[in-house]
Amino acid sequence: MAETTGDGERELPAFTPEDGAYTVYAACAGKGKVSIGNRDGAGNSHPVACDGVRTGGVVHVEKEVQRLVIRVAGGTSEWKVAVIAGSHQP
Repeated sequence: MAETTGDGERELPAFTPEDGAYTVYAACAGKGKVSIGNRDGAGNSHPVACDGVRTGGVVHVEKEVQRLVIRVAGGTSEWKVAVIAGSHQP
């Protein structure tokens, strides 16, 4: 998936990780709290650090369709996120 940017809640395009893992890189700026989670609400949402701190992590999952959403709460924030197939240690 190419880098995606926004300033509010947004569903990311669905994807299937071929290797059973994917890597997320994210950053944001502003007053709101930004998090990444599953569209269906399953599992925990993961916070994205803002204002100059990049967030990255590897997610290990079954080889099934992933449907992620970016959420913004408590104010406004501009964010960017990239999801890369496979395990790439940040």
